[in-house]
Amino acid sequence: MFDIVNEKDGQAVGITARGAFTTKELADVGRYLADCLARHGRVDVLLDLEAVPPEAVEELADRFAGDLPRLEGVGRLAVVGDERWERTGAPLQALAPGAEVQYFGPARLAEAWAWVGGRV
Repeated sequence: MFDIVNEKDGQAVGITARGAFTTKELADVGRYLADCLARHGRVDVLLDLEAVPPEAVEELADRFAGDLPRLEGVGRLAVVGDERWERTGAPLQALAPGAEVQYFGPARLAEAWAWVGGRV
C-alpha cells in the first residue's frame, strides 16, 4: 500500500510504502506523479521506504524501475530508509533521470522533508 502526502500544492510530494502493494497501486502512484509534473513542470519527491521489509527491498526497487514511467522533471528525490536502499538505489535513480538524489536514514525524515522542500 502507498500513502501519498501532498506538500506545496503538488510541487513537493511524499510517498510512503507500507506493507504489500499491487501493480494497480504502483500505476496510481505513477499517474499521480505524472499529473503533478504536468501541472508544475518540476516536482520534488520524498519516498519513505522505511516500512518495506528487508526481503522486499530489491523487488520494490526493480518494480519502481520497471513499472513506473520515467519521471522527467523530478528535481530532487529523497529516499528515506535504511542503507539497503542506498545499495539498491540504481533503479530508483533511473526512475527520475536528472534528479538530484539523496538518501536519508529513518531517523532523518524531517531533514529529508526539509531538503525536498528546498529549505536545506
